[in-house]
Amino acid sequence: MSVIEEWLEDALDFYQPLGFFSHLKGEQRAVVRALNKSLVEISTEPITEDDLMTPEFDLFFLSLDPTRSLYSVMDFGDYLAEGNDAYVSSLEALAAISRGVFKPENITESWDTPDGPIRLHFDYAEKPREIKVETWGGAFDFKILLQLNHLLAGTEYRFEMAPLDEILFVTFLKAEEKSSLERDRDLAFMVLSLPRTFEPLVKLAPPLTFPEDPDEPVFYVGTLNEHMDRCVGRLRFILRGNTLEGHHQYLGESHKEDFTFSGTLNKETLKVSGKLVGHITVGMEMIAYEGVWKGHWCKGNRVATGSWEGWFVRDRDEGQPKPSDNSKIYRGQWAVLEEDFSRAQHHYIKRIRAWLETVWESRTTTDYPWMLTPED
Repeated sequence: MSVIEEWLEDALDFYQPLGFFSHLKGEQRAVVRALNKSLVEISTEPITEDDLMTPEFDLFFLSLDPTRSLYSVMDFGDYLAEGNDAYVSSLEALAAISRGVFKPENITESWDTPDGPIRLHFDYAEKPREIKVETWGGAFDFKILLQLNHLLAGTEYRFEMAPLDEILFVTFLKAEEKSSLERDRDLAFMVLSLPRTFEPLVKLAPPLTFPEDPDEPVFYVGTLNEHMDRCVGRLRFILRGNTLEGHHQYLGESHKEDFTFSGTLNKETLKVSGKLVGHITVGMEMIAYEGVWKGHWCKGNRVATGSWEGWFVRDRDEGQPKPSDNSKIYRGQWAVLEEDFSRAQHHYIKRIRAWLETVWESRTTTDYPWMLTPED
C-alpha cells in the first residue's frame, strides 16, 4: 500500500462516520484505490508526503465528495450579470450538499440595479424568504451563508466555509462535527457563529465548581459580534455569587465601543440575563448606547454564550423600553471562557485563545482574523 493510500485509509476512518463519502459503496480497499486514482488525475502536481501533512489537503480530499462539499473558485467573473441567475445556481448547489435539510423551492433572482444588490427569493419551510447579496466585482459574497444559517437556526446544522487563496470550500455540519474537524484534523473554518465555536469546548475541560463564598470572583474572557458581521473587542465578565459584572471595549479605527454589562445568573437553570449601558464614539462624538443581553452557562461552568441587542439612546422614545423602529436595534452574539481554561495547554484551546487575542488587537476589517487558523 502506498503512502497516499495509507493516508486515504486513515482519512476515511475519520470522515465516513461523519457522513462523508457515504455514496461510495464496496470494500474499503477498492474505495481507497478509486479515490487515489481520482486524486492523482485532478492534481496539477505530484502529491508529496508533505502535502499529506497539511490541513489544506484534507479539504482537497473532501472535494471528491460532491454530495457533501463545494470546492470552487470564489469569483463568478463576467458571468455574474443580470439574467444569468448565477446565485440561483449557487443556492441550488448549497442545497445539494445540505444532507437534505435545506430545501429551497421556487428560487428566483432579481437585481435592484445593473450593479446590484442581488435579491434571491425562494420558499423554505413553508414561508417565502428573501436574502440580499452584493456583486463585489464578480466575487462570491460569503454573507449569503450567514443569511442562510440564520434561516437554519431551528436545526443542528450550518453551512461552514474555509477560503483557500482563490478557492472556496463549503460543507454542512453540526457544531460538534465542525469542532472535531478543527480539533482533530487542524482544519480552519471561518468563525461564523460564536456559540457554535465555543460550546463544544466544554468537553475539553474538567467541570468548575462555583466558589461557596459569594464574594470570591470567577473571571471570564471572550468577545462579541454583531449579527452577520465580525467580532469586535474584548469582553470580560466577573461572577460573584449570582451577580455578573462585565465590560466590553473596542478601540477601532472607524469607531470605539465602551459598554458595561450587569446581570444575574440563575445557578439552578444556568440562564443569565441583564442590561448593558455605555457609549460608541465616532470621531469626536460620544453617543449614548444601551441594551439587553441574555444567555446561558454551559455544563461545567467553563463556557458561556448568548445574544445581545442594543440601540442608541437617542433612537428610543422617552418612556419606551427600546426603539419602535426595529431597524434601529442592533443584535449579535457573545461568548466567554473561564480565564484559567482560556489559557489551557490543549492545542485546540491554544488556537481559540490565539484567535481571541488577535480579535482583541484588531482595529479594522483588514487585520481581523476571519478564520480559526491552526497553530504554527
